[in-house]
Amino acid sequence: MESLVLFYSDAEWQGPYILLNEKAADIFYHDVSEPLFLQYACLLGKQPTATFTTPVVHAGWRSVPSTYVYTVQDRQLPLAYQQFMVKRAQEVAGQDGNALRPFEGEIGELYVDSGHTPFLSMTEKMGDILIRTAQV
Repeated sequence: MESLVLFYSDAEWQGPYILLNEKAADIFYHDVSEPLFLQYACLLGKQPTATFTTPVVHAGWRSVPSTYVYTVQDRQLPLAYQQFMVKRAQEVAGQDGNALRPFEGEIGELYVDSGHTPFLSMTEKMGDILIRTAQV
């Protein structure tokens, strides 16, 4: 089997799936309480390779005002890579002549001191962010 490194998590190709190993739990859930860590770590398993290889036909940020929440302590997607993705989306939108510029405005870009899963590690804060974005 081929081995694949997805940033900091090791994984193996298994046909149409990527099998995450025990390192993935620490990468995704390092800042989550122990009970939640144990609850969610055991659920990690197969990830369809299509999620990484299928071209995006329509990105939602092209037509819907969007917010990007940077996860500063992310071990899967380092902050610099997250910033690159947002900048790239903004550049592409500008080249397309799209009047809607993604991740801009009052709550276009927000930073949280969290790992990859802030919806588990800081549930209340993420809830507040969701409410705030719905009100804009």
